[in-house]
Amino acid sequence: MYKKLWKKLNQNHTVAHTSAIYLTVMTLGWMLAGLLVGGLADLIIPFNMESKITLFICFGGYGGLIFGLFGGIFYLYQLNLKKRN
Repeated sequence: MYKKLWKKLNQNHTVAHTSAIYLTVMTLGWMLAGLLVGGLADLIIPFNMESKITLFICFGGYGGLIFGLFGGIFYLYQLNLKKRN
């Protein structure tokens, strides 16, 4: 998924803008996926409303941060190392 998105964006934009757009799209995409999982967990787990909102926000925030932003940065770092070698 990371590679496919990078190739798609790299075709349409300059190199300077591609990495910024890539990280933004990855973060938002994983955040939406996390919010979807958090929403499903809210339906299943019988907590009070405050706990459900916290769970919903944490799934979205951590999903976007860990898998989207950090995963995208590590992928770009890996590409940069391959270019140097």
